[in-house]
Amino acid sequence: MTDRKLRWGILGAARVNERLMPAIVDASNAELVAIASRRPGAAAETLAKYAPQQQGVRTYDKLDALLDDAQVEAVYLPLANHEHAEWALRAIQHGKHVLCEKPMALTVADIEAIEAAARQHKVTVMEGFMYRFHPQHA
Repeated sequence: MTDRKLRWGILGAARVNERLMPAIVDASNAELVAIASRRPGAAAETLAKYAPQQQGVRTYDKLDALLDDAQVEAVYLPLANHEHAEWALRAIQHGKHVLCEKPMALTVADIEAIEAAARQHKVTVMEGFMYRFHPQHA
């Protein structure tokens, strides 16, 4: 067992952050280090609303700024469905692990590109399909 925590960044100020941010904060193996939104001030507002006790979390008004943050190891991607493949690939190219809202992509070609990029950059990419881990599926 290790005390190491995976450092997370969130690409978007989506409503899912209401549940996601407290889960990251409460997880013993995770640390929320950054959140970004394209809407000016939205990342800071989301942080203040859903994880107000967190100190030192960086907020960005540009999604690319979060990808450039060397402290971010893994990215949660809650953007619009048609943006998932593009931003997953961008994150992978920055060496970030990716947890993407479903669907991961809209075409088989995009899934194949994501798989190839993840192998090349040696990162883990996963679709956020929560039922995969439900005890009923064991």
